[in-house]
Amino acid sequence: MINSLFQLPLKKWRYFCFFSVFHFVFIKKMVYCPQNCLLYYSVSENLFLTFEHFHTALQESYRSFIMIKISICDDDRIFCRQLKQTVSQKLDGLKEPYTITCHYNSASLMAGPMDFDLLFLDIQMAGMDGISLARCLRQQDFPGAIIFTTILKDCMLDAFEVEAIDYLCKPIDDLRLENALKRTLKRHNTQNEKHLFIHTMNWCRSVRLCDILYCEVMNRKIYLHTQKDVVTFYGKLKDLEKQLDENFVKCHRSYIVNLAFIQEYSNGWILLENQSQIPVSRPHHQVLLDAMLEFMERRN
Repeated sequence: MINSLFQLPLKKWRYFCFFSVFHFVFIKKMVYCPQNCLLYYSVSENLFLTFEHFHTALQESYRSFIMIKISICDDDRIFCRQLKQTVSQKLDGLKEPYTITCHYNSASLMAGPMDFDLLFLDIQMAGMDGISLARCLRQQDFPGAIIFTTILKDCMLDAFEVEAIDYLCKPIDDLRLENALKRTLKRHNTQNEKHLFIHTMNWCRSVRLCDILYCEVMNRKIYLHTQKDVVTFYGKLKDLEKQLDENFVKCHRSYIVNLAFIQEYSNGWILLENQSQIPVSRPHHQVLLDAMLEFMERRN
């Protein structure tokens, strides 16, 4: 989609606004050069740049968008610094964008935003211990990965209960740490690579599939209901359906629903987790039931 925007055969001056989740840039004038090189003129910077440079900037911004956010929670400050340094070196070697934040007790971690993707967690700490903290996070629907780092060897069953990625005993084995990081990165990148790209004549936007609750069409206009807002654009539901994955099912000629958010289905109506009600037509009844069964099988 982005490449197609960059390769437009422009022969005249054009005015439009380009929007994405990564940049919001007003473009005043566009020209077609003799060397077949597209340029844009930035109003804010008063500067001409090639689209090749602009595309590179978008790619770097996308890497920032999918960077893995890591937190370390351990009351041993020396160990925190050492683990942070080791993890940084390994992620630098893998060329993965990241941020790492250290916390020295459970209260400090819980007081901050729960927007991290990976948590290295000690078990034996003052105040709330690591297992109790992990249970608390899962009860709050924390979806990130947890790796326990501890001197205790008898809490592995508790670690399975909170769906930990790994259980690393101190001193940390370098190879096991690297393998645990790679598994976490694979999971993280898989979750972030599925996007729906929407573009019109005036703007474009990327929406994560896992954030979409349902889609509906009315009077040739599509309403994409996400967990944060509603994205509106003109289009056909059948074209949108082709861009979605197996977690979405068409339950009505005017509706496509994300199976992950279905709370209940009865009497021809779907109840979503946000209490939205979606109608199910008779021809789509069995299709929906089969899709729900397959979805549950995949999850299990």
